[in-house]
Amino acid sequence: IFFRFLVGMNFFKNAMEDVKDAITGEDDVDVDERSIPMQPVSSAHEDWLDRPFKNFQVASSHNSYLHSLQFLSSAGTRGVKQAMNKGARMVELDVYARNIHAGDFEPVVAHGEVVNDLHLKVTSACPFEEFIKCIAEEAWANTDDPFFLCIENVTAGENETGDRMADAVQQHMPEERLLPHEMNLHETPFRDLLGKLIIINGRDCGGRWEQQWTVDFDRMGGFSNTDMADGPDVLDVNNICRVYPSGNMSGLMSNNFDPEPFLGKASFVALNYQTHDENLEKAINHFEGCSFKLKDDC
Repeated sequence: IFFRFLVGMNFFKNAMEDVKDAITGEDDVDVDERSIPMQPVSSAHEDWLDRPFKNFQVASSHNSYLHSLQFLSSAGTRGVKQAMNKGARMVELDVYARNIHAGDFEPVVAHGEVVNDLHLKVTSACPFEEFIKCIAEEAWANTDDPFFLCIENVTAGENETGDRMADAVQQHMPEERLLPHEMNLHETPFRDLLGKLIIINGRDCGGRWEQQWTVDFDRMGGFSNTDMADGPDVLDVNNICRVYPSGNMSGLMSNNFDPEPFLGKASFVALNYQTHDENLEKAINHFEGCSFKLKDDC
């Protein structure tokens, strides 16, 4: 009931914002513009380049398309830029068909949920293609560090949506940035990832997207996607693992959990970079001026 209430509130909020933007031509979303310089691994830690990727941890963003709360807020590329400016080299996008129930299969990025086969969104939606263009244009502007794109695929395996997702990548991302499908990322030396886009897929997908992603959390061994509430003891430092915020009220408010128990163990500790609080500062300081760091005991 609460989730359906949020959906209704979001619909009303988006309608009012559309009217305002049409009249004023303005978008008044307040975005944290601070920038935190990070040194590329290739210049700061050349001795790391032959290490396998499974030894690394990556500065990582959760639901990177959002500017504030996990509901009743705007989705857009500025959230991704904000995370990149603070050093994140893994961003997460939740991808839906724009209106799967009306036959509109354009891939869009939004926050929502599937309830009784209904694809419900609780934020505004932004075209998936805009995010690919943003990443292609900005992710390697000042670095050759690899960039990880984590896709939560909520498209119900629709072929047209998957085809259009693949089209966006092929149109805007240079071929030399892409890695082979179903790649063994665990043992790949870091130097082989320099300047590359690594696409991590989660959930079902369809169409040509099925051949576009690099690795899949759900269908390839040695990967795990873990709620922070499960604690650090479930993590395997020898595998590639991601920790994400719980979907409780604190999570809905985009509060950050304490990352310290997970740092050094998980490959990706995903935090809300739009919430610049003490816990985000802990993570940023942990990486010591670089977006990558070796795991503990590696």
